[in-house]
Amino acid sequence: MSNNSLAVMAERKQLNQHINSSRPRLDTFVNKLLVPSYEDGLIDAKTKHLIGLAVSIHTHCNDGIIYHSSEAVRLEIKEEVFMECIELCVLDGGSLIYPYARIAVKTYQELS
Repeated sequence: MSNNSLAVMAERKQLNQHINSSRPRLDTFVNKLLVPSYEDGLIDAKTKHLIGLAVSIHTHCNDGIIYHSSEAVRLEIKEEVFMECIELCVLDGGSLIYPYARIAVKTYQELS
């Protein structure tokens, strides 16, 4: 990742606002369905974001990795817990996962 996590997140926010303002149905989808789905429910928000991080790592989704890593910091997920999630991702996905695991760790470290 050539830019730091904060710059990537700022650019992501700006572009999302542009997309959502021009396509209101997408804004409704994100703010009424997607965002609330990560709130506490039967599964707590921390666990949901760790699941989201694992899915993002395995699907090679850099935006998702940065988002869920930043949420892990915001929700005060302990580094040991975060790193266990990373470990499981690498064990499950093999060496192909390492570049995406590094993005997650870098983001977590920059924002902690």
